[in-house]
Amino acid sequence: ATDRVVVLRERASGSAERLGSVRAGAAIHLCDESEDGRWHGVVVPSADVSIDCGVSSPVAAAQPYRGACKSGWIEADAVTIEAG
Repeated sequence: ATDRVVVLRERASGSAERLGSVRAGAAIHLCDESEDGRWHGVVVPSADVSIDCGVSSPVAAAQPYRGACKSGWIEADAVTIEAG
């Protein structure tokens, strides 16, 4: 196990407000990418597996996330994409 964490930010910027952190290796939902490709918009599943983040189906047009789970932006370099 690792103690490394990745900062979850309000916007795609290192100076944006810190919303929390995500443990390295945690499964997250990748939902967006910044124009420069340096940040990923993500939804972080709750530790309570009974909470549905509501991101398993596509939407017709881009929209802000309004579900029950934490969401924000993390640096793309911290993400390893794996099909699940």
